[in-house]
Amino acid sequence: MSDTASSPEEAAQKPARRARYERKRDALLDAATVLINDRGAKATTLQAVSKAVELSTTSVTYYFPRKDILAAAVFQRAMERLREFVDVA
Repeated sequence: MSDTASSPEEAAQKPARRARYERKRDALLDAATVLINDRGAKATTLQAVSKAVELSTTSVTYYFPRKDILAAAVFQRAMERLREFVDVA
């Protein structure tokens, strides 16, 4: 097996790779959240997200192959955070 991962799941298998994978994924979600809040989901592009985090669009599609998958992940994370907030209150 080569040192490069062929899928996000393979990248997540080793602790150091998993940590790097999660950091980049979180950065993408953070950027997408800001852009969706500012522009709306329809006007937010993978190219705009890639520019915001200074990655290539190809790198972004490694984590989120399509814009709808990225938007769903943004909304899912928002719901999880809301649930955590409500549970604490």
